[in-house]
Amino acid sequence: MFYKLDAHPIYQWDESRQAINMQEMLANNQPLVTYFEGKPDHYNTKPPLLIWLQVIFMLLTDNPEFAMRLPSAFAAVCTIITLVFFFNATQKKPKWGIFAGLVLVSSFGYTELHSVRTGDFDALVTLWIALIACQYYLDLETEKRKFLYQAAFFFGLAIATKASVPFMLLPFLFIWTILIKKLRFLLFNKALYFAMLIPLTFILVFYFFREAIDPGYLKSAWHNDFYGRFSSAIDNHKESWDFYFFSLFHKRAPYFILSIPLAFPLIYFSKNQAQKKLALFALLFIITFLAIISISKTKIFWYDTPIFPFLAIVVTLNVIFILDCFSKRISLCILSVITASILWFPYHKNLQYISSIPLFDWEKQSHYQPSYLLKSAIDGEIDLQNHTLLTDDVYTPYFNFYITRLAQKKGYTIPIKYNISEMEVNEVFIYYQPHIFGESLKKYNLKEVKKINEFVYFYKKTKE
Repeated sequence: MFYKLDAHPIYQWDESRQAINMQEMLANNQPLVTYFEGKPDHYNTKPPLLIWLQVIFMLLTDNPEFAMRLPSAFAAVCTIITLVFFFNATQKKPKWGIFAGLVLVSSFGYTELHSVRTGDFDALVTLWIALIACQYYLDLETEKRKFLYQAAFFFGLAIATKASVPFMLLPFLFIWTILIKKLRFLLFNKALYFAMLIPLTFILVFYFFREAIDPGYLKSAWHNDFYGRFSSAIDNHKESWDFYFFSLFHKRAPYFILSIPLAFPLIYFSKNQAQKKLALFALLFIITFLAIISISKTKIFWYDTPIFPFLAIVVTLNVIFILDCFSKRISLCILSVITASILWFPYHKNLQYISSIPLFDWEKQSHYQPSYLLKSAIDGEIDLQNHTLLTDDVYTPYFNFYITRLAQKKGYTIPIKYNISEMEVNEVFIYYQPHIFGESLKKYNLKEVKKINEFVYFYKKTKE
């Protein structure tokens, strides 16, 4: 989770927006309102818990990439710890929680970009959702009210992280409560209503004060985080209804997705009631959560991240069920083969992917070269004073973050221009997109000033 965590510059889209939110929160000391380019952010309208954590880590490390991604990496570790404690509480076998953790980090969808190794919301909200579900399960099993209060507390943290996502659990929790015939017990227990006050208080306090400070925020949040995202394809993220099923099968969980149909024989034939019940619980979560995000009009591949801890539980229970069919000696051999297979295929493949410092599928190798260059300037390894950045990207916060940091650290900034025609005579500019501006080299009178690497050159106009 932590290997080469800060090696890649801030990614262009969501992560760069969080980076600007963090940077501006540090500058303006306004903890309740996230800002973007000097204005209250009405696009990334999620509550600021993740940004707060990133600000704290930034103050501790002064390493922006590390600070941005540490909350996600720590969330992944805490999710594994949650699985260990949950297996201990429900099966009296914490070692199987460790095995589930191995399955979890071997799942490509869990370690892919925009999850546990980037500065995004998904790993953190996945932790809270896992904790909510586990605590709720234990509450109904033991009837100890402390678990219900803890579930409510984590529900509040989930809202503080990613607004609407924890509400997607409510259909699942309701169906589960009916299945195990605990609805009457729950509804007639006053602890439920006291527990509900925890997330409700957060909602009322945060959203009231944010709207008071930043009028119009509620309308934007309703569109971006709640009804608008569910009822329409925001940013044209429109996919077919089976998008997540194909994504899981072909890319995000190809080795483990078959555990879902295999869980049905476990539920039907297993003589271990604790295993059967937990398998049904995890399977129900996966099915209901996938159904909800599949109904939603806005579909993006990382929205399925919260199912992965439960997929790991199902895989683990399937393995336990298989091993229980054999003698202890044969079971040990089978377990060794299964574990070695996981380590050699998905886990090893994930390690190779992580160590390659990956890009998104739509990005070229040259895409982040200016970011590397700006980082070198911030570290004093190169002087970019009186230079201009030439780019065709209209959304440049992943550059703007470093340009602002350069001004803070070195006292100078560099402008961004979008066409060679905008350049002045003798103005030195950073050139890194030959696939965009290659023809312009012939059209304008340009002189190569310096070659930085195979991707980046400095050019200047010699005359109009």
